[in-house]
Amino acid sequence: MALIVGLLAVGFGLKGAAVIPRGLAGRPGGEETQAVAQRLAVLERGWVPNAGQWDERAAFSAPGYFGTTWVTRDGELRHVARKEDCEKRTSEAWEPEVPFKRFRKPCPVQSWVLTERWVGGKVKGIRGEEELEAKVSYFLGNDPAKHRSNLASYRYVSLGEVWPGVEVKLKASQKTVEKLFYVRPGANLGKVRVELRGANRLRLSQEGELVIETGLGELALSKPVAWQEKDGQKLPVQASYRLFGKNRYGFLVAGADPRLPLVIDPILQSTYLGGSSSDDEAFALAIHPTTGDVYVAGGTNSADFPNTSGGAQPTPGGAIYYFLYRDAFVTRLNSSLTQILQSTYLGGNYEDVALAIALSPSGGVYVAGCTRSSDFPNTAGGAQPSWYPAYQYYGGPPLCDSFIALLNDALTQNLQSTYLGGNGTDYVDDLAIHPLTGEVYAAGYTGSSNFPNTAGGAQPSKNILHDAFVARLSADLTSNLQSTYLGGGDSDWANALAIHPTTGEVYVAGLTYSNDFPHTAGGAQASYGGGARDAFVARLSADLTSNPQSTYLGGSGTDYVVTSLAIHPFTGEVYAAGYTGSCNFPNTAGGAQASCEPPHDGFVARLSADLTSNPQSTYLGGSGADYIAGLAIHPFTGEVYAAGYTGSCNFPNTAGGAQASCETPNNGFVARLSADLTSNPQSTYLGGGLADWANALAIHPTTGEVYVAGLTKSTDFPHTAGGAQESYGGFSDAFVARLTGDLRGGFWLYLPLVLQMR
Repeated sequence: MALIVGLLAVGFGLKGAAVIPRGLAGRPGGEETQAVAQRLAVLERGWVPNAGQWDERAAFSAPGYFGTTWVTRDGELRHVARKEDCEKRTSEAWEPEVPFKRFRKPCPVQSWVLTERWVGGKVKGIRGEEELEAKVSYFLGNDPAKHRSNLASYRYVSLGEVWPGVEVKLKASQKTVEKLFYVRPGANLGKVRVELRGANRLRLSQEGELVIETGLGELALSKPVAWQEKDGQKLPVQASYRLFGKNRYGFLVAGADPRLPLVIDPILQSTYLGGSSSDDEAFALAIHPTTGDVYVAGGTNSADFPNTSGGAQPTPGGAIYYFLYRDAFVTRLNSSLTQILQSTYLGGNYEDVALAIALSPSGGVYVAGCTRSSDFPNTAGGAQPSWYPAYQYYGGPPLCDSFIALLNDALTQNLQSTYLGGNGTDYVDDLAIHPLTGEVYAAGYTGSSNFPNTAGGAQPSKNILHDAFVARLSADLTSNLQSTYLGGGDSDWANALAIHPTTGEVYVAGLTYSNDFPHTAGGAQASYGGGARDAFVARLSADLTSNPQSTYLGGSGTDYVVTSLAIHPFTGEVYAAGYTGSCNFPNTAGGAQASCEPPHDGFVARLSADLTSNPQSTYLGGSGADYIAGLAIHPFTGEVYAAGYTGSCNFPNTAGGAQASCETPNNGFVARLSADLTSNPQSTYLGGGLADWANALAIHPTTGEVYVAGLTKSTDFPHTAGGAQESYGGFSDAFVARLTGDLRGGFWLYLPLVLQMR
């Protein structure tokens, strides 16, 4: 038992910051204990390889709150369970009095060792998979030869194919060790038997748990969960434990088709994001191109928004206004969504909300949106250091002005901010960084007749009502290089922005009430379609001085492009998405969904790069109202992903998805379409028992995993356990979810080992 009893000093931290977990290396007290506990609460538990710091028989170890789990070189699992026995402490546990102080001895700690080995199976190879961000350092005794620093940690340990057709993986989460059995079609699950040494007795509970009786009390292995897919439907499979003698167990499944694999839920991880107040919502999402960190921006009126300490603005800027966002927020999470690395408020003395985010490849986080604050932080030295003097009038609340802010990647500094607007309402709805120049482009809506620096632009003056605008700023936000209005004789809004990766041209999309929108002649749809409004897509030169081509996009009903525009990385074609009330939306014949389902459906349209043709469009929705709010192109497959909100419990092609059925007709959704928009291989719902909206979508540039962010009012949002914020914070929270690229699942039988003292 020298291998696993002991024990050891361990430093467990991020980016070189070391922490000594309580129970492994002494007992820090007071504030130190609290700091350690807080640090450990946000660390994802992982498997650490043996680099010579332990007995040579150890391969991996995972320290956890209940004890330590080890994997030996031959693939055995050894769990060291611990229990503090404070009931046995007597008055003698008090140390002799010292002047003014008395010290209490710690509770005695008892340990118990359980060993699991694979009966009739053989471990052919042990390796760590999915390296985590946490680095671990060990300092054993006074011998420097036993010290190890900055060791990698892994989410999984793979044991390979232990039985014919059955592979085994181990996952260490904060309080559990999960055994995952990959059961290939036709494999004999009856050969899977596990021997559990160290147990006094095994028995089954009424709830289907495997109860392990030990000298410390009872430990429980949670009931196994499994299902299969057949004819596009998810079929639950009854799975249970089977006992063999005193200390062996296996599994029974009832009604399983041996030709089919067993499946688990493929939602990899979700997390809430919010405080205790009434409104927190994420509107924008981006993934760092090198670190893979996930950045989320939105609005909050929570004074206790998580992890803002140390941020660029650690405290809220304004007072609480019910049904208004108090401040913008920006949050950085690790790619597994298990840690909030940093958050920050962003705002002044009134209402502020972030609607767009963009990451510069050279470093820097750009955030933009709407502010009603006259003291928005760090605008001095910006392209427009102050808001327009006539902004507040008649003693009423101020109108909305645009803002753009530049933060460092760590979110600990606001490097520069700027206002952007004139004498009317202005707000930025989307941002993009030019891939060649690094300049910052912003698009949105303006009611200002004196919007800054439009002289020389493609459209230097505003029409009677409201126009879209596009602005081009220097990378440091200190100068506005060029702006332009964009619109016709009625109201126009720009909601989406993209820059062509090869030509550098700027594409803008939105909605228009104008039947004279500029430069639509020769476009894919030269004329206004009808109804209350149409969508539009416009193409501008990189310097914003010309508008070579625009096009309408819509039918005879109401059509609206939301914040959804993307350029295909392989073909250079332009994809626009939103929602439509038109049952004659152009070019849906031959699409993945050729016909509409009133009252509103999502749509995705594919246009040539010059906007002169629309090769294919498709509806996307069921019998309720459906809206697309996010669009992304997969960097490996070229497939098109759309996310949004659905009121339809018959949304197309969700069978076999991560969440096959709706919890309520108010769920988010994610859909995967072929690049030519002619097929919809998979969709999935995303949400809990109340309302959920997906507002933003991004795809990880190296893993291909899909990330979605938005708003949830559901206290049961799926798979938040183990996330950076496991629990619902308030009346509504932001959420971030991570899914597999196929929106479906792997083929694993999920058997978590939960060591819980009863």
